[in-house]
Amino acid sequence: MSIISIGVGSVLLGIILDYSLHIFTHHRSVGKVEKVISDLTWPVLISSFTTAAAFLCLYMVRSDALHDLGLFSAMSVVTGAVFALWLLPLFLKKESKKDQERTTFLDKWAAYPLGKNKYVIWTVAIVSIVCLFNVSEFHFESDLNKVNFMSEKTKAAEAKLNSITSETMRGVYLVAHGHDMKSALQANAQLTPIIDSFQKAESFRDFRVREDCCLRKINKQRK
Repeated sequence: MSIISIGVGSVLLGIILDYSLHIFTHHRSVGKVEKVISDLTWPVLISSFTTAAAFLCLYMVRSDALHDLGLFSAMSVVTGAVFALWLLPLFLKKESKKDQERTTFLDKWAAYPLGKNKYVIWTVAIVSIVCLFNVSEFHFESDLNKVNFMSEKTKAAEAKLNSITSETMRGVYLVAHGHDMKSALQANAQLTPIIDSFQKAESFRDFRVREDCCLRKINKQRK
């Protein structure tokens, strides 16, 4: 869980810094704060909402800790976007000269209109159609034990450790209940041969009978 938290924290930091870079870079291009706000408000908010929705998918995992982590991440992304649009423009000059120098490779690559390239459009369309027909073959894995990667050597070491320790043992409670004490004791007697068969098969280590708990439960129901 600590590794997951560190990874999500670095992702959140990168996303929030990305919003700031968008604002400063766009201000360098247009030179006016009003233009920056009008151009970037909608795209930044849409980006934050879609990213927050991706983090909220952690609610599909059977883990309360990951539920809290997903909610915290979603709120952090949306809050970071709102504060970036609200506070950062206060530190920008209202009007400045446009930066017309586009000498770096990144500026040239960013200025290339990918949306007008027919090869890019056709590639995206074909990939989207293929994914549409194969969407039923993919599903969200809710078992974290299957998501984690373990080498064969590590799996063998874990299996050996589990065979000589009781860390993987789990306690199971069997409750025999009835309308009165006699019916409850009869139900408890019916479980005895089943428990004995499991014990002979070494399915569990040992078991204990707590008749006093059953009696207190019955007495409470009589009241």
